[in-house]
Amino acid sequence: MRYLILFFIMTYWNLSFSQIKTLDIYIHHGQVLMYDSIAIDVTSFNNIDSFQAKHLNLKYSVGDSLLISIYNRDSSSHQLCIPYLNWFSDTIKTGDSLNSSLKLNQSGFFVLKDVIHNHNVLDGSIQVGYNNNKSFYWNIRSFSSVNSLNPYRPDYFTLNTHSKPDIVYDSSAVPVANVGDTVLIFIANTGLSYHSLHFHGFHSEILFSSKFSNHSGRLKDTFPIYPKQSLILRMVPDKTGIYPVHDHNLLAVTGGGIYPNGMFISMKINGQ
Repeated sequence: MRYLILFFIMTYWNLSFSQIKTLDIYIHHGQVLMYDSIAIDVTSFNNIDSFQAKHLNLKYSVGDSLLISIYNRDSSSHQLCIPYLNWFSDTIKTGDSLNSSLKLNQSGFFVLKDVIHNHNVLDGSIQVGYNNNKSFYWNIRSFSSVNSLNPYRPDYFTLNTHSKPDIVYDSSAVPVANVGDTVLIFIANTGLSYHSLHFHGFHSEILFSSKFSNHSGRLKDTFPIYPKQSLILRMVPDKTGIYPVHDHNLLAVTGGGIYPNGMFISMKINGQ
């Protein structure tokens, strides 16, 4: 009897404190509109069973376990993965679905990508930990209006599938903070281009780099980021004002060849 009671106590303890979460991912094909209404064919995976012209951004805590179901509504096969966490799904054929699981044992910010297709796919991201800070999310992406990788010549550049001027309406992306706040910026480069993001007004500290783990702790104002890689930056603003952030690769600050309709965003810092 004593062992039976102990069994129920341990079972209750494990169920109470373990965080087992379910995640449904639906793969759809559709179009995303650029700032000038040019439509580009893309594939997206989101947690809603319809095409969503946006990147999937997931947030969890360290120690969570995911039970993942993936449904392929597209006309092509796909295989999803989070390389940094060494998680790879099996290939999912058209109309098929599969189940998988993932234990989140480390904090960070990771790209959720398609193994089979890497052109004009709205790859997502997964944030693990860092849940107690004022935070903003940038999924930066290059697109080519010509569906070709040989050569690859992107002509549109977006942040959360928006570009200037539309990006100003994305509250998840535009940093608004007070002097002295601790601000975290989660950046995922899900495109095929290299970028170098430059901050005016402030330096930021690298908390996490998926490409260069030894870069953690570096304090600077310009941050190179490789394709399919991610960063977490920490910034503590010390003065009020409006400060731009843009790509040092000026091509990425254009859209359809027009400046500045690309990766260009402004931070608004208020008084305490």
